[in-house]
Amino acid sequence: MTILTGNKHQLIEHNGQPVAVVVPYDEYLKFIYPELNEPMTPQAVVKKMHLDGLGRIQAWREYLNLTQEEAAGRLGMKQSSYQQLEKKTARPRQVTLKKLAAAFGIEPSLLSWTGDEVSADTPQATVT
Repeated sequence: MTILTGNKHQLIEHNGQPVAVVVPYDEYLKFIYPELNEPMTPQAVVKKMHLDGLGRIQAWREYLNLTQEEAAGRLGMKQSSYQQLEKKTARPRQVTLKKLAAAFGIEPSLLSWTGDEVSADTPQATVT
């Protein structure tokens, strides 16, 4: 006997006992490959970084079609201060990356360098 559960799952029973569940394929993949549950950087951002040579923050800003002035405004800072964050050599503190991510509407981990945490005690550009 098959029972439709109403939430995209199908319960299959035999002699009144559940024996299997049919789930949507994307849900199955996320169960089998948990890393698919983590946020991913869009290919367009990766291209901007690797082929166009942009820093991660600038690549994301351009991907989101924001000007430096608009991004700075979202952070409550001057454009000249924001510009420092976009330098490829800049290593903003974790708190700054969290504020940037919130301003961009993305997960903070997407702004980390190679997945590493940025040192909280590194005296670099910080948004206050």
